Amino acid sequence: MHPLRLRPPPASMDIQTQSSLLSAIVCLAIAISIQIRGRRSRLHLYFVLLNTVLAVWNLGFFLQQVSDPAMGFRIAMLAALAIPWCAMKFFATFLGTATKLTGVVTNTTAVVSLLLMPVIISPLFDNRWVNLLVLVYVFAVLYLCMFLIYKRLGATESRVESARLWYLVIGGLVAITFSLTDYLPKIDVFFPTVGTVFTVIFMFFLSQILVQYRLLDLTEFFGKIAVLGSLVSLLAAIYGLLIYFVGDQPGTLFFTSLVASFVVLILFEPLRIFVEAKIARYNLRERFDFGRQMAKLRREMANVLELGQMVTLIFGRFENMRRITHAALYLLEGDAQNYKCIGHVGPQPKSMLDAVSSRDFVDRLRDGETLVREAIEDDIHELRELGSSQENENAAEGLGQLAKLEGLMDLLDEIKAGVVFPILSDRRLIGFLTLWDARVREAYLQDELNAVQQVANQIAIVVENSKLVEKLQERDRLAALGEMAAGLAHEIRNPLGAIKGAAQLLQMDDAADNESAEFLQVIIEEVNRLNNVVSQFLDYARSERTSSENLDINPCIERTVQLVRNKAEEGMVEVKTRFATHLPQVRGDTERLTQVFLNLALNAIDAMAHSENKVLTLSSALGRRKEPGLGGTLVRDVVEIRFEDTGRGMTVEELRNIFIPFYTTKQTGTGLGLPICQRLVRSFGGALSVTSQPGVGTVFTVQLPIVGEEAITGSTLKRERRSDSKTSEANLAIARNTDSEGPGRETEET
Repeated sequence: MHPLRLRPPPASMDIQTQSSLLSAIVCLAIAISIQIRGRRSRLHLYFVLLNTVLAVWNLGFFLQQVSDPAMGFRIAMLAALAIPWCAMKFFATFLGTATKLTGVVTNTTAVVSLLLMPVIISPLFDNRWVNLLVLVYVFAVLYLCMFLIYKRLGATESRVESARLWYLVIGGLVAITFSLTDYLPKIDVFFPTVGTVFTVIFMFFLSQILVQYRLLDLTEFFGKIAVLGSLVSLLAAIYGLLIYFVGDQPGTLFFTSLVASFVVLILFEPLRIFVEAKIARYNLRERFDFGRQMAKLRREMANVLELGQMVTLIFGRFENMRRITHAALYLLEGDAQNYKCIGHVGPQPKSMLDAVSSRDFVDRLRDGETLVREAIEDDIHELRELGSSQENENAAEGLGQLAKLEGLMDLLDEIKAGVVFPILSDRRLIGFLTLWDARVREAYLQDELNAVQQVANQIAIVVENSKLVEKLQERDRLAALGEMAAGLAHEIRNPLGAIKGAAQLLQMDDAADNESAEFLQVIIEEVNRLNNVVSQFLDYARSERTSSENLDINPCIERTVQLVRNKAEEGMVEVKTRFATHLPQVRGDTERLTQVFLNLALNAIDAMAHSENKVLTLSSALGRRKEPGLGGTLVRDVVEIRFEDTGRGMTVEELRNIFIPFYTTKQTGTGLGLPICQRLVRSFGGALSVTSQPGVGTVFTVQLPIVGEEAITGSTLKRERRSDSKTSEANLAIARNTDSEGPGRETEET
């Protein structure tokens, strides 16, 4: 008989032989399932390699019992020598602990395996001591892999991840230990052959971790086992019934297998969906735990003021929830164009979402709509069915809707979302929260969606509160810095006075030559300039306690025009004024407001130094200002004073920093003029804003509240406009530049 030719199998195989064949088939199936998923990473490659080697190892033991014992044993031992290297490479990559030590151990296993392979091929393969050496070597390395996972536990901060790593360690130790006990019958010690069963279960557990991109919870894993077991039982019953009714005679066996295979392929997918849905539906404990965790999360977030603490709290809870496989939180960045992922559970979603390119997605969320993957899929299916039966115009419209919905589905895939909850603040979309249970379809009931939306609403409150806290902390920091710097400024002014006085005395001395007199003049001028800087800084640092009175704003603007006339003439600047008549009075201080207006006008003149067309326009009008309040957005009637120039304009960076103390674009500026102006305007309850376009010009707008005007909410404003729109429009027309003589008066000064 040819040595490689298999002998007919015995009439019956023992349990160890059958389990070896089963383990070989299942390990090979796991390797193929991972390979055909399209994974190309090193982790998946090492896992496929490890399962293939285990399959060959078990197949060798099977061949040893049913065929050529020597050849089967050689195959098993050669595969066993490859197991240590494959296991070390896989677990080191899996844990992300590819250190110098693991590299040395992996290289050592490769060298030892290569040195032992000639021994296995030689006649010494059947030596008891050689077999014992290989056995100790293989299982020692496998236990070392479990020790690497145990070491990873110490570096894991997440309690949930730590618990799941413990499951992995215990499962691996059980599988390795019981695989070792399978060799006890060889030394005449009876023990049940269960090692191959535990090995298969452990490898299936690892395969699901790779598929899900995360560590599995035990309940989730046993749920998958239950689904798989139910499917196996149902499909085996189908095959058994066909065999029973058709028969298993040699002539009909092929036909029976063919029919059974068709039935299995047709029923497999709907049966899988049906069984998974039933198991998820009857698992009431998970649903109860989901609602309880969400309620607890809302209570805990009520006392949170920092974003980092909120993110840790949210995703710590989500990791504990068995019904969340993917979750992510996106918040709006400062430029109001991008939404950034600041935390997630499961695979890494898209890190940044552009609001412009995802306009349909953002608009739906801004309208308060909760996006559900299954609902969008149903809409897509319905549009595809209706597309062929519609007329041309309706078909074109349907295709447009279909394209939008398909774009939404692609975006949901990118952000790994099954449900998207909007996070709104004052009708602004400041972020969104995503959840997904990828195991089942329609995983969440309506009351559960409502519970998550309440969490999203609480997130909006925390985000807004965190911004207020940051502002308060920044204000306190600046106040402390201002007090310290103010004291320092006072100390600087004292020696400045002495220096200036000494220089003036020396300057009065007739004996001083011309060169000395010139140097003394420089000293006096620089002392005056430094004293001016210190004075401006003290004006900015001291708390404002301005007196205020009812006043008309137009005379203040006219006085400003008179004060800047000489400098405007020197710079060849044309000054125009447009005053609205019948303006209501504002609350303020004439001297302080004149100081603000003068500073803004002089800055505008300086900005037009190199412009060809030099025009400064000062205007006043009635306007409205929106501001946040407890009852929503508040709207106030204000008087607006605008300073518009045709200078060089400002860049985005300059606009961002223009009101920061000591920031200046002038060579001789102090950077305190605009911050002082802003503080003075705010002291009267007003606001100072700026808009600019490079190469066109800049507009500074001062808004001052009207005397006796109460703020109203945006909803109240809308009701007033609906109830008496004609009267309101007439009154506004009169207040805005309209009187009996014309729309207003315009004067020009050159």
